[in-house]
Amino acid sequence: MKLGGEIREVTIMLSDLRGFTPLTEHLGPEQIVNLLNRYFGKMESIITQHQGTINEFLGDAILTFFGAPVKHADHAQKAVSCAVAMQIAMQDFNLRNADMGLPELSMGIGINTGNVVVGNIGSQNRAKYGVVGHAINLASRVESATMGGQVLIAESTYAKVKTHIKVRGTRMINFKGVDEGVSVYDVGAVSIPQTMILPEETPAAAFLEEPVMVAVHAMKGKKVDGDSMRGTLSRFSPTWACVTVNKAIENAREIRLDINDPASGKPVFVYARVVETDQQPDGIAHWVRISYFPPEAEGLLKNL
Repeated sequence: MKLGGEIREVTIMLSDLRGFTPLTEHLGPEQIVNLLNRYFGKMESIITQHQGTINEFLGDAILTFFGAPVKHADHAQKAVSCAVAMQIAMQDFNLRNADMGLPELSMGIGINTGNVVVGNIGSQNRAKYGVVGHAINLASRVESATMGGQVLIAESTYAKVKTHIKVRGTRMINFKGVDEGVSVYDVGAVSIPQTMILPEETPAAAFLEEPVMVAVHAMKGKKVDGDSMRGTLSRFSPTWACVTVNKAIENAREIRLDINDPASGKPVFVYARVVETDQQPDGIAHWVRISYFPPEAEGLLKNL
């Protein structure tokens, strides 16, 4: 294989499962491998249909680029349409999970368009066709801001696809390692190659009979970031929750709720992402989208 590369504009897509790491603590090795293989197989088929090139599987994430090795003038549109199709496919994937007694999974997807170096990268003995460049890092940053079920695209991608998509909102985010704020767009639908619409979620959960005191941890990657905060959990479901704390936590931040289980005397860890905040007389209410709802939380929810 001849090593070498060229600078080319491509669109980078990074997809990542939400709450998969804590889920692995409750599954056996064979279950984990089978679950991932089934997920990768389903997503790979969709990516191939949209002429994407999978660069690599990164744990439970997939790094894909569009526009290389074969050039496509509409690489950005192919990427966004692919992402929407992948999110829709998660519905069937989760139905199969339910049949197998496995929990529902959700996926976030971030997309960015930019110039990268593409080509055969590596050594004489081991090389592969891949991409290198800042555009990949920004795609990763955009993905890190997604909720489960969401497709976020950077300004560079939006400029190329705006006539063929519908967005549900936009916001400016200051990413670490990026000098200026980045505008990201929440994709709700595409019209090419056919109309595909993502289901829109509205924060909703039943009120608990009595508010529950919980410990709230902000997360950085897979680890707790800083000291815990005392919070009051007032609404709770397997998909949404509302927790009030004295300090605002930024939107899209991953958090962990430690909820005491009276039956075992041990805390149950529930992972979630902040969707919106609202100043209340007793503190700042945070609506959060559940990323991982552990099996033991099912029984806990019935007793709250």
